[in-house]
Amino acid sequence: MLPAHRVLLVFLLAAALLGGCSTIDRRAADLLAADYHTMNDAELRGYYQKLNDQLGRESNAARRTTGLIRQQGKEETIAGLRQRWNEVREELGRRGKRD
Repeated sequence: MLPAHRVLLVFLLAAALLGGCSTIDRRAADLLAADYHTMNDAELRGYYQKLNDQLGRESNAARRTTGLIRQQGKEETIAGLRQRWNEVREELGRRGKRD
């Protein structure tokens, strides 16, 4: 049997991982809910960067938790972010604003 302090440590680490994942999921949901068609050029560039950053966070989180915690829908979230990132990249190209 594990000592009480180890059990507490494992519990706290699991809670931190799960809490961090829910924050990441909320950010992704907020980004995917945004209507990029109504954004001006500066907003769209910022949105594109946020999508890029979030896609990196989601991918890293999925790699870290593989085998430890099976997260339902993680692959769908990453696919949705990647699809939106591509859509926004194309929109920036249409507007002539892509670097």
